Amino acid sequence: MNRAQLRLAAFSKWVLTRRFHAPPEIEDLATFANEWLAWWNDNQPKWRQVSISGSLPLALSVAGKKDDLACLRKGGPSGIVTLLIALKWWAPIRDRDERWVVAVNDVRACLNEMMEGNKRKGVHLVEGSKKKRKTS
Repeated sequence: MNRAQLRLAAFSKWVLTRRFHAPPEIEDLATFANEWLAWWNDNQPKWRQVSISGSLPLALSVAGKKDDLACLRKGGPSGIVTLLIALKWWAPIRDRDERWVVAVNDVRACLNEMMEGNKRKGVHLVEGSKKKRKTS
């Protein structure tokens, strides 16, 4: 299954209608939450992915020396901003679904890791270009 197939139907419809000022009405937020988790999991690097439906990816602490989060650094319909918007739509049932807080913390941890440059791998983008340089 490709990422477009896992993307939330509610999100795809919302983007197509271009009604960005009004979030969609989601009839079944519990199902939406499971779909969001599947989408978030699918966007993760292989070392974080889990095959258990409705579960969050593995913790960042399981990362090996060469593991990074580079695959999350993207825009577009499967980008991190898209995932954040959809995470907000899940929020109305956060009191009944403790996974929402855990998901928010996981997204925050990933963003923090990306902001720190994820130095584990030793390769960083050169400021202002797409060229990579080795770091020591």
